Amino acid sequence: MTWSSDTIRSFRSHLGLNQSEFGDLLGYGKGAQQRASELERGIQQASGPLVPLLDCLAEKHEFRSAES
Repeated sequence: MTWSSDTIRSFRSHLGLNQSEFGDLLGYGKGAQQRASELERGIQQASGPLVPLLDCLAEKHEFRSAES
């Protein structure tokens, strides 16, 4: 799946999490809300080990992106 800022925002919404909770889920710890916000605004791009983590979580939670 391509993890654009819109897809990341949609996925977080699908999970019913706020940005801080979503950042914690992704393992960001301190500054979790800020990092989640940067992903959703396109300031940071999903890359490296974050992509397979997002893919795994999306499959587990039956998320299908409108962009796919």
